This record gives sequence, C-alpha cells and structure tokens, in this order.
Amino acid sequence: MGWNSWNAFGTKLDEQTLLEVADVMVDRGLLTAGYDYFVIDDGWQHATRVGGRLVPDPDRFPSGMDWLGDQIRQRGLRLGLYLTPGRRTCAEIYEGYGLGSGLGSYGHEAQDLEQLLGWGVELLKYDWCRGDSCGTGINERAAFTKMAELIDQAPTDMIYSISEYGGSRPWEWAPGVAHMWRTTLDLSPRWWHILWHAHRTQRWSPVSRPGAVNDPDMLVAGLGSITGPAAWSHVAMWAMLAAPLFAGNDLCKSDGATIKALCDPTLISLAQDPLVSAGQIIARRPGLDVWERRTKSGRARLIVNQLPVAQSVSLDRWGRDGWRVRTHEGEGAFSTRLRLPGRGSVLLLEANLGQ
Repeated sequence: MGWNSWNAFGTKLDEQTLLEVADVMVDRGLLTAGYDYFVIDDGWQHATRVGGRLVPDPDRFPSGMDWLGDQIRQRGLRLGLYLTPGRRTCAEIYEGYGLGSGLGSYGHEAQDLEQLLGWGVELLKYDWCRGDSCGTGINERAAFTKMAELIDQAPTDMIYSISEYGGSRPWEWAPGVAHMWRTTLDLSPRWWHILWHAHRTQRWSPVSRPGAVNDPDMLVAGLGSITGPAAWSHVAMWAMLAAPLFAGNDLCKSDGATIKALCDPTLISLAQDPLVSAGQIIARRPGLDVWERRTKSGRARLIVNQLPVAQSVSLDRWGRDGWRVRTHEGEGAFSTRLRLPGRGSVLLLEANLGQ
C-alpha cells in the first residue's frame, strides 16, 4: 500500500510538491491506515546520465535524493523509485523528455540498483516501456528476471513491482520473480475502464499468493469523476482482487469522501487478508457484478452497480442475517433489499473481518 506520483503529476515533479503530499499522507491518516510506500515515478531523473550514473534533476531536486529520502523516512514512509529495463524511460519515449539520452537501465542494471539501495529505496517499480527497442534485443521475462536476481543478491530487502502491461502473460511466470506484476495497460479515471481492468484481472486471481499478486494498476480514486460511491466501489474491487492499493491522486486536493474510501478500515482489512486468496466474479445480473473472495474469517461478497443510476438489489440471495453489511456510507444492518446508488456497491462479510 502506498502512493505513486504518476497519475497526479506525471513528470512535473519537484521535492517541495512531493513533501507536501507526504505531509498529507501523515496528517490525513493514510500512513496510519497502511499507505506507507511513497513511490516517485518517471521524471525524477536529470535529462542525461552524469558519469554514467542517474542523478535527480538538479533544478527540481536541488537537495538531492539522499536528502529527500531522509525526509520521506522521517515522516514514517518508505521510498520507492522508478527504473526501466530498456535504453529509455516512458517519458523519454512518449513525452520527449531527455530523448535519446539513455536513462533506461539497459547495461546499467547493477549500477542503477546499487544507486537506489544507497538512497535507501525500498520499492523498485521496473517499467517495460518498449524495452526491446533501440537494439537491446531483450524480452520481458529475461529482463525482469535479471533485475530480480540482482535484487535477491542485495544486502537489504526490496519490494519489486514490474510493469509490462500483461503483454507477456506475467501471471504465468512472474510469481517467484516479482512481488506484483501489471495485468493491464495503464488505468484511466473512467468508470468503464475500472470495470474492464477488474474484469480482466479477476481471470487470473487463482495465481495470487502471499508475496506475489496481480496488479491492475494504481488507484484512480479522486481523479476525474471517480469520487463518492464510485471511488469506494473502485477501492472495494481492488480489495476483492487482493491487489496492491496505491493511491494516485493529488492528495493535497483530495475531497473527504475519497480519503474516507482510501482509508476505509474494512476495505483495507479485506485487501490485506493474510490468505491472499484473490476474488472472482461469481454471478452477473443486468447492470450488476457479484464478487466473492475467501478470507481468513470467512467469505466476502461484493455487489457492484455498474450503472450510473440507482438500482435495488436483493441481499438475501448473497448473504444472510448476521452478515456484516458495508457501503460507502458505513456499516448497516442486513436487510432483504438495498438500493445502491449509481456506481455504488455493497460489501457482505460472513464474519468479523475488519473489526
């Protein structure tokens, strides 16, 4: 669990902005709720290597990465950083940032990892970004495995997050290589896109296990129209998937409902359930998905209203009296029918999960 800079800021990063977000994570309860990784995505680098080494952009990070990492840790957070296995990063390729300057880790894998470890980085996001271009001749499995082997040899532990968008079917080979692997292309803050990512990822739920999970991309709660009931449903579906929870919005501008959804203790307990038995869709009705996940405390079922208008749903078909009932508004009593708002959902819990 944590926060990632990309969705909110792209390459428009600087140390002051990032520390303001870190302060909000502490002040608004996200750190206490479990969001402890602070991941700086693409765009932190100077436009060229210096003496073969990656360095933070001196204008936007004048105090250096050592200092920034210390500041992050003083707030109780863990620093995460971005690299890519090819010759160029995504920002170089798609935004012309430092075009052709070779900010990718191809040929520098051990050197770049050593730099990150020296800065106290505890999570590596390794992003494919057309790593096989520019004559590298590499493929996803080999490139990501190479870095995994270097991490295994490192003197300290590091969370390893790989992102190749599901193109090489990582659910078949990444367990045991990485702690989490992307199953999809980038998620956008559109409701239908959230549903598509959830539907696609749940197909591979059986491979999830402790220390190795599917990643349908970082959360877009609080971005665009994904607020209120939609934000809560989004977090709830990711919790059913046992997916990593990484907020991606500008927390400094976040509304209270989004913070409440991100920090919902029941959703977090579900997401962090030690069985890591990811859920799947067990039934579909017109405009409704019904999910089920096994947990240490029993079954969890989530009924999601796909539609932008309210729907009345029957609960006694999916639970019974005595089950806990939770929506974006909080805890409620079990009843035979419940009216879900547009893009809202209801979570049914067989036992005392999250109490």
